[in-house]
Amino acid sequence: FRSIVLTVNTYECLLIFDSGRYSRDPSGVSGQFDRFVKEAGGEMLVSRIWEERKLAYPIRGQRKGTYWLNY
Repeated sequence: FRSIVLTVNTYECLLIFDSGRYSRDPSGVSGQFDRFVKEAGGEMLVSRIWEERKLAYPIRGQRKGTYWLNY
């Protein structure tokens, strides 16, 4: 009897969401990325808010962002 070992790649992804949009619809905004990963054949191991913070420079006029961590 031989044991077969399958390797699985685990990736880390840090997203920055528009804080205003996230505060209005948290599950909708974060759920979009979860659906994208599942549609691509992936599996979300962990998906959680990291923190909201001021950006180093404005992005599309936004000065704050909600950081979201995924594995």
